[in-house]
Amino acid sequence: MARSPDAGGRDTGAIALAAASVISGVFAYLFIAVGTRHFGTEDFSGVAQLWTIWFFGSSVLTFPIQHWVIQRLRTDGHGGAVRVVLPRLTLVALGLGLGVVAVTSLVREDMYGREDLLYPLIAGGITVGAAAMGLLRGGLAGRSRFLATATALGGENLVRLAFGLAVVAAGAAVGWYGVAILSGSLVILAWPSALRFQGPAVAGVSPMAFLGNVAGGTVIAQSVLTAGPVVLSLSGGTRDEVTSLFTALALFRAPYIVALGLAIRMTATLTDLATAGRAADLLRIQRRMIAAGLATMAMGGAGAALIGPSVLRIVFGDEVDLTRAACAGLAVGSLAALATLGLTLVQMTDGAGRRVLRTWATALAVGVVTMVALPLEPLPRVVAAFLASELTAFALMALLDGSGERSR
Repeated sequence: MARSPDAGGRDTGAIALAAASVISGVFAYLFIAVGTRHFGTEDFSGVAQLWTIWFFGSSVLTFPIQHWVIQRLRTDGHGGAVRVVLPRLTLVALGLGLGVVAVTSLVREDMYGREDLLYPLIAGGITVGAAAMGLLRGGLAGRSRFLATATALGGENLVRLAFGLAVVAAGAAVGWYGVAILSGSLVILAWPSALRFQGPAVAGVSPMAFLGNVAGGTVIAQSVLTAGPVVLSLSGGTRDEVTSLFTALALFRAPYIVALGLAIRMTATLTDLATAGRAADLLRIQRRMIAAGLATMAMGGAGAALIGPSVLRIVFGDEVDLTRAACAGLAVGSLAALATLGLTLVQMTDGAGRRVLRTWATALAVGVVTMVALPLEPLPRVVAAFLASELTAFALMALLDGSGERSR
């Protein structure tokens, strides 16, 4: 498969992906801000849970699938490997979607604050849509169509915002605002050719090895990063506290959201370096990520403690209320997640998936112990557990040297 960069070359593609990530984040915050202000924090709490599930699915399914597809298309020069495993990936996505429907149905009153099955069904659809978005972005970026990838990235939340504004304008019930989250996956209809993969079968390729190692670690990583509102609601937090935590995480995850878009381009670059045997360059990139991560955590934590509560009230309304300590903890943890994401990309490219999984399993264990052991109220306890897990993951990932057996 010949690589055909978008007009303007690779730099234009990287700039477009960065811009699309920022624009997508702006659309996301507008969607949340409009919803919280129009429906109120209590009624919006169920939609906040759906948004958490979307972000979780986007990271757990979209992220690993898109990067695996990018790596296969760029390494093989064709889509034969993806074509062979596509039926299995489809079954996995459908199975996870049904599992989400089943599990969230059992706790729908505590989780969503309503008895009907609308939100569990939306949650299942969001999960399947996240897998489809992974195939779309991977299919585009793997063929060096970075401008199209950027358009898809920004367009997903634009569709959600447009749908949400229509719901508000029509005076519809809050449930339709939840449907707006599901509507974002409709952008796949704009590039049907990106989902067609052709070429000869490639022997020895197993996406389950990749998903079982790197994506296994990603599942845990995104559970830590996104599940705070769910954990808080199930551990006795009020609905106002759930929405406050959700909005704070949404704000402090802004750099992470941008990085997810840039990671698409970075995966292609790291794959080329690994294929060329340039281990020294990969190690240098890793060390720079560690230094940058430490610096941003220090500055971000201090800034959040100073102005975090005020910014949250300005953006999301006066009902959103968190302490300075909570804001600082959430900011540092979110920036640690950002740094760990960069280190994970290096490990993904160099094949150390098993160690990525072990790192996040250890980090999760630290968070669980923190959650159980600290004699605090539910909200500060969730914040402390989140911070402990993210810092543990960053510290352990920083110790990995990037060497390891390569997984196809």
